Amino acid sequence: MEQTNVSSLVLQIICNSVISGLHKRIRYGGTCECWLPRFNKSETDDTNDNDKIIVTSDSCTKCKQDRLIHMDEVSFDHDVQSVTNELRFRIEQRTGLTASAGVC
Repeated sequence: MEQTNVSSLVLQIICNSVISGLHKRIRYGGTCECWLPRFNKSETDDTNDNDKIIVTSDSCTKCKQDRLIHMDEVSFDHDVQSVTNELRFRIEQRTGLTASAGVC
């Protein structure tokens, strides 16, 4: 992700107060390993109730393996740590990559 895209994403989160509300989260599982981010069964997420995860299956167009699509929603607060978490979340959802961010 280019520096300007990250900067504009940070400005969008902070200045436009888009951190309120629910955000759709999509993670992938199954035998297909082409798609990121991966769903980790051992994840424990206090912000999400596992009963609310919708799982659908599909066939990957790249490797033709079975792909599970795990969809749910997450929300973030308005404090500094939550803005950082939302930024990391959006980077992961858009690129499949993780990011680190420090809060002073």
